[in-house]
Amino acid sequence: MLVETPAGRYVHPIVPSDLLVERPASIPDFYREAREYLLEHEAEHGLMLSVAFSTLIAPAESYWSLARARDGHVVAAALRTMPKVMLSREGAPGAMAALAEDARQAKFDSIIGPRQSLESFAAAFGGTWRSTHRHVLYECRSVQTPPVAPGKRFVVSPADRSQIADWIQAFSAEAIGDGATRDAAEALTDRHLRDGSMWLWRVDGAAVACAAAVGHTPHGIRVNAVYTAPEHRRRGYASALVGSLTRELLAGGRDFVFLYADARNPTANAIYQRIGYRQIAEAGELVLESQRPPHAAW
Repeated sequence: MLVETPAGRYVHPIVPSDLLVERPASIPDFYREAREYLLEHEAEHGLMLSVAFSTLIAPAESYWSLARARDGHVVAAALRTMPKVMLSREGAPGAMAALAEDARQAKFDSIIGPRQSLESFAAAFGGTWRSTHRHVLYECRSVQTPPVAPGKRFVVSPADRSQIADWIQAFSAEAIGDGATRDAAEALTDRHLRDGSMWLWRVDGAAVACAAAVGHTPHGIRVNAVYTAPEHRRRGYASALVGSLTRELLAGGRDFVFLYADARNPTANAIYQRIGYRQIAEAGELVLESQRPPHAAW
């Protein structure tokens, strides 16, 4: 059993000897090797799938690895293309411990992924960790009750650029806590404009809420950046936007749409469930605050 101490430290487990950790030659090779395993829980692995598929050239200080069982099947995966390491589900006992031992050579600030994987990885890696975000992962395959609110959905246009950048910064500060810089917000806005991947809900011509659809997987797509301007909240605008957008994405050929909701926000969780989203997993983030040598005693 994995045990977390009050200080946020984790007991070190034993890595099974029948697990093999390997690092494919490139991220595209990693994708090819891990794809079958990741698709077994496609929405839960949606971020890793979409990032691995779209990354042809590894950014500086990237890291990726796979854990295989004795029969050759992949049982866990880890990928870093940003300061956070993405973790998969743990398909065999000790798989995350094996990846954690290998990841000591990698540079990263935090780990994100399924809650059990985070705990197993932290237990093996050791040190002190701080839990930041706790999310509920939802998946929708059919819109049950589309919310109704005044207004209509529109794809963003260049005229919306400044307002969208403002909202991305506000969303980042409220939902993620990292406060995106203006340059980062404008760069993301420009990608949405280029890809047509963000929509506004307008009432009498005025934009009141936004939502984006990003991170294509082989069969799904993720809705994110759901944001309503503070002065327009509690009127159902974001709910109507997400319901309308989800229905269109499903009608356009996606088998499912998935999204993450803050576990501490019961209102948002209830809204998504009414639309037709069902909870399939819990996820989160652990920030590494201090390290310790491998196998060191407390």
